[in-house]
Amino acid sequence: ELSRYSRALDLDAIYKDKSGNKRVRVTYDLKAKEAPLAILKEPIPPLTIFWGGTSQLDIRISAAYEIPTDVPQDMQEWEVDAVRVKSRISYDFEYFQVDITRVFGYSGISQEEGEMLTSNSDYRSKLTVGSQVKAFRASKQEWFPCTVKALNEKTVTVEFEDKSIKKLERYGPDVEHKDHNIIPDVSSEVEIELHPRVLSREDTREMIIAKWLRCAFELRKIAMRQPQTSLPQSHHHHRHRHRHPSGANHGKRPVHDQGPGGNDSEKKQKIADGDREKK
Repeated sequence: ELSRYSRALDLDAIYKDKSGNKRVRVTYDLKAKEAPLAILKEPIPPLTIFWGGTSQLDIRISAAYEIPTDVPQDMQEWEVDAVRVKSRISYDFEYFQVDITRVFGYSGISQEEGEMLTSNSDYRSKLTVGSQVKAFRASKQEWFPCTVKALNEKTVTVEFEDKSIKKLERYGPDVEHKDHNIIPDVSSEVEIELHPRVLSREDTREMIIAKWLRCAFELRKIAMRQPQTSLPQSHHHHRHRHRHPSGANHGKRPVHDQGPGGNDSEKKQKIADGDREKK
């Protein structure tokens, strides 16, 4: 039974120190209502279970310690390694949470590009009518300059130089500051994350895992009913809301990603691994 529905619009920046031994993930709230949250991750070696090659899904049990830490300040010692801008819908059930996330990923970026993305993470909250921005058209794989014509808390309407009009999610990844030109790796992800400590009781553990797996297979069936296209390379992502070691995750099937809308929509698919982390 669904108990809660929520939206999250975040920017995750992965910082690494000059030695390459430490990696810190800093999450910025795109609505600029919460302070940045920094997490130092200490992974635990994963356990992968293969079902003889006959099953529809494999299971990988992985874990990591997530330790709150300070946001890196000295850019002589740290550099931005990658950035992910995320628009996530979460459905909270009794034993687990289903997250459907649209991601604009930026990897292999320069230090200057990384700092520009993080320093402008709050710009969406400052938009006004007449603001100059960039909007991404997935079919063309390009950012286009445009002007804000109207906006509210949820959406922003922009006018392109050719006078065409488009309504976009105000805090979504399709809108960026006017100097942004980096082409993103666009993907969609589905994660099914068990709640903390729900497997602590032996008498209900088997039942909860069975429900969790049933949800995974049902979502897979929905995804497989969609038209098939080429699949981009899989990526490995981490969650930040629950800080606890050990958990379970499943292999995800392709999900469609939509462009800004209208004739500019582009369908891309991705198989993404999800992490379960608990403390």
